[in-house]
Amino acid sequence: LITGNLGVSVFSFRPISQDLAAYFPTTLRMTGLSLVWVIVISVPVSLLCALRKNGVFDQITRGITLLGICLPTFWLGFLLLLAFAVKLPIFTVVPSPGIRGLLLPSFTLAVPVICSFIRLFRSSLLSELSRDYVVCARARGLSPKRILLRHVMRNALPPLITLFCQYLGYLIAGGAVVENVFSLSGIGYRVSGLT
Repeated sequence: LITGNLGVSVFSFRPISQDLAAYFPTTLRMTGLSLVWVIVISVPVSLLCALRKNGVFDQITRGITLLGICLPTFWLGFLLLLAFAVKLPIFTVVPSPGIRGLLLPSFTLAVPVICSFIRLFRSSLLSELSRDYVVCARARGLSPKRILLRHVMRNALPPLITLFCQYLGYLIAGGAVVENVFSLSGIGYRVSGLT
């Protein structure tokens, strides 16, 4: 391993380093796009849940996130393919070249992470909102949105960053199942011997 000799693949009968060089970029692109989904969806939804604690949006979001954490990614992938490639032909069943072919797989991979992030970040934001500096900021006349965005959000981020680093490995490893569902030629699809 230290010298760079990873051996020969039992599926392709080529050096594993060549297979990694050929198929790992697809996995990295899918993982990177999944991280974009995670940030773009989880941060605003968490902020809205914290602003409207125990409101209708917060209650619905808590139910959806609980379901999203429990949902297996392979089943979600099949549901998304059925909905957006068969019933509504927005995407194709066979992956399209470029970023369009990675949208559904990356979203499928990101859903459990998004749900975990929303729950953790909401909890962290609500914990920070009960601190003394928030009471002081309210006494100074700052609006709730400004307090949340300027002060509370910065202090609520450390647990989220820790979880983000933990889930980075999950996204790469969990990509193998998603690659098989969507027939993407990444390392998971290649390692399973389906190509």
